[in-house]
Amino acid sequence: MKSLFLFSALILIQFQLFSQNNLFETERKLKVLFDSIYKLPDTSERELLNNEVLTLFKEGLMQPEAIYFKWNKLNMIGKVYSEDEKLMIYTWHLQQKNGKYKYYGFIQYKPGKSKKGQHNIIVHTLTDRSDEMKNPALLELTEENWFGSLYFGIKTFENRRNSLYALFGYDFHDNYSQKKLIEILEFDKNGNAIFSGKFDMDFQEFKRIIFEYSDNIAMTLRYDERLDRIIYDHLAPFEPIFTGSYRFYGPDGSYDGLKFNKSVFHLEKDVDARND
Repeated sequence: MKSLFLFSALILIQFQLFSQNNLFETERKLKVLFDSIYKLPDTSERELLNNEVLTLFKEGLMQPEAIYFKWNKLNMIGKVYSEDEKLMIYTWHLQQKNGKYKYYGFIQYKPGKSKKGQHNIIVHTLTDRSDEMKNPALLELTEENWFGSLYFGIKTFENRRNSLYALFGYDFHDNYSQKKLIEILEFDKNGNAIFSGKFDMDFQEFKRIIFEYSDNIAMTLRYDERLDRIIYDHLAPFEPIFTGSYRFYGPDGSYDGLKFNKSVFHLEKDVDARND
């Protein structure tokens, strides 16, 4: 029995080492592909290379050891990891001929362990359909119908027995304005991704918050541990005449916040978010 246990342990270690080596090789190939893609204009060749990335990356993410692998050499893409170590999201962008941007990505989710004690891994391909959406702030979306962006931040909130993941995203948008957004990701009992939050904004309810502002301006959007709130710059037009023309919007020096309470994010205006 002891010999059998040692043999099984040795096989497991060899399998883990083999998987890790495979992932390092996958990472090397992906880096070469990404480097080539970002040197090319919007051509059929670039699309073919990106399709190779999508296939190779998904195969890598589905390997058992991939939940521990950080893809450190892929520093040209967005990578966010949840505090509970159950969720990893990888996103990247390509500029199109019309000056707009299209986004790509994967969700890697670890809901728990199987009956055999192994980690379950669910991998979803994110399909950007933002250019087809009207009023995306009001839509419940899925991985197949995604408002594309580069995710740069994540914060986990607990709602009863469910985890809600607040995602902070960036969209280059076009040559005149840029966007940032806050949206909430959760998973149903089958592991399907649902992008649908509840944001109470001055008696209006939204599924996600989308900020658009001047391409020449920086905007703060983050979770503040001290205040236990999502904090962001309040945006306003540079002059009243520009109201509604978001390419002329920027921070006005004040901050607003979102406080989580019983599955809803509530707006709080004029939050003191200065660092002491």
